[in-house]
Amino acid sequence: MTKDLGGFLFFRNPSQKNSPQFEWQAAIIVENYFPMVESEINLQGKPNVIFEVLEIKAQKLTKTLFEPPAGYQKFNMSKMMNRNNYPIHSKSKNWN
Repeated sequence: MTKDLGGFLFFRNPSQKNSPQFEWQAAIIVENYFPMVESEINLQGKPNVIFEVLEIKAQKLTKTLFEPPAGYQKFNMSKMMNRNNYPIHSKSKNWN
């Protein structure tokens, strides 16, 4: 582990709002460590997934790495749903 690379955000299932966090993960986050090797062990006690830092290279990053690529278009979900056709609230009608 190192503190020279900044903190590490653990991989989580985005569909789980409050996915459980192990005590050792919380400790790494609090101390701002970055693990150089992380492995997930399956129920049989064998490695299922291994993440390992293979190379670290100090270099300056250009500003263009943080800009949207050419041709990028923002996706607007409300246009796709066409709010006029899908009312959020409907009025009930008295049929008596």
